Amino acid sequence: MLLPVCPICGAVLKEGTTTCSCGTTIVVSSDDELEHLLTIEAQKVEKFRDLKAKCLEAFDEGDFEKSFDYSTEALNLGIGSDAELSFARGKSLYYMNRFTDSLECFDEYITEYKNSFYRFSNISGAYEWKAAVLWQLGDGFEAIKCYYNAMEFVDNKPCSIDEKMEIRSRIEESRLKVMQESRGKGVSNPRIGPIDEQVYGRLEQYGTDIHITMQNLYDAINEVTSDECEFKALLLKDDNVYVEFIEDGKSLEKCFDGTSTFK
Repeated sequence: MLLPVCPICGAVLKEGTTTCSCGTTIVVSSDDELEHLLTIEAQKVEKFRDLKAKCLEAFDEGDFEKSFDYSTEALNLGIGSDAELSFARGKSLYYMNRFTDSLECFDEYITEYKNSFYRFSNISGAYEWKAAVLWQLGDGFEAIKCYYNAMEFVDNKPCSIDEKMEIRSRIEESRLKVMQESRGKGVSNPRIGPIDEQVYGRLEQYGTDIHITMQNLYDAINEVTSDECEFKALLLKDDNVYVEFIEDGKSLEKCFDGTSTFK
C-alpha cells in the first residue's frame, strides 16, 4: 500500500497516520484502511508462527524459561490460542516448578479443547500432565481421577492402535504408582518423599487450597536449598510444620507458615 502524501506540505505520512504534522487531515479510502488492517494482521500471524517455532525449539532443547517467554510473547499478540503452543507452555511451567500455574494452564487447555474436533489438541495428554502436576502438589486422589480421565480420551488421539495401547499402558502404570505411593491422599510426594499423615493433615489446615500450600512449601524449600544446605524432612512440632535441612553436617530447622518464605 502506498503511504499517503500531504497535499499541503508534501510530507509522506507514517503508516497508520491520517493527520500530517502541518495539521492537515488526510482522507484515507476504506479500501486502503482495510488493506492496512489486513497487512497488520498478516504480520501478527507471521510473528506468531515464528514465536511458536522458537517456543517449541527451546522446549526441545530443555530451555523451559525461554520456551515459556516465547509462548507468552506469542499469546500477547492477541490473535487467538494454539493447542500445541499452550501444551508446551503448561509443560514448561511444570519443569520450572511453577505447579499451580501449570495446573491452571492445563485446566484452561482442557476447557477449550475438550469438546472440539481440533486435530492438534491432546486432551488425553493434558489430563496426564494435569495428573502429574496434582501429584507434585500432593493431591494423589485428584491425580488418580485425572489418569482415569486421560484413559477415556486415548481413542481420540490421531495415532495407530499399537501407539494407543502403549499410551494406555503408560497411563495405567503412572496411575498405579500414584495409588501405591499416595494411598489416595498425597501421604507420599515425588519431590520431598514420604509425608507423615499428621504433617499432611496440618498442611491442609494452612489455607483453603492445599495446592497453593504445597507450591508455597516448594518455593520456601527452594529458597533455602543449595549445594551446602540440603532438604531432609518435614516435622510436626507444637502443631507447626518445620522443614529440616542439613547444612555443613548440622541439622537446621525452619518453621513453615504456609507462605513461600520461612519465618
